[in-house]
Amino acid sequence: MIKEFHAKNIFNKINCDLIFNSDINILTGINGSGKTTILKLIWYILSGNIEEIFLENIFFQIYF
Repeated sequence: MIKEFHAKNIFNKINCDLIFNSDINILTGINGSGKTTILKLIWYILSGNIEEIFLENIFFQIYF
């Protein structure tokens, strides 16, 4: 289970700090706010495709 997710420098301007609940978590926001980007970053990390993140120059931390 992922406990926390931190990403810095997303698109050279956005920092993201999420702390997940042990039950259900819902990402909400207006169009273009980064919901899909956050999910893609987590997927890249968990699937081992980390080089995709490095190509975009994003710095991240993830805690299990």
